[in-house]
Amino acid sequence: MIKFVSADNGFIEMSTDAGGVIARVKTAESVAYVVDMYGYSGAYYSSSMDFADEEGFEYASQAKEIFEAGVEMAQNNS
Repeated sequence: MIKFVSADNGFIEMSTDAGGVIARVKTAESVAYVVDMYGYSGAYYSSSMDFADEEGFEYASQAKEIFEAGVEMAQNNS
């Protein structure tokens, strides 16, 4: 289950509660795939998600927007 989400060098990283990174993705479609594969019922965002422009994204909220769009895609496909 995805429990932690962070932005890193232009990627969105998703981790389990055990702390292992399970995916590094760039698109909402990829987020949706990982959410379908591992499950998601809410996660903690690292502060890098609030300042994604410091982590290779175009603007501060872009990583959150991509992640949330991917979660919505996955939920709509279920």
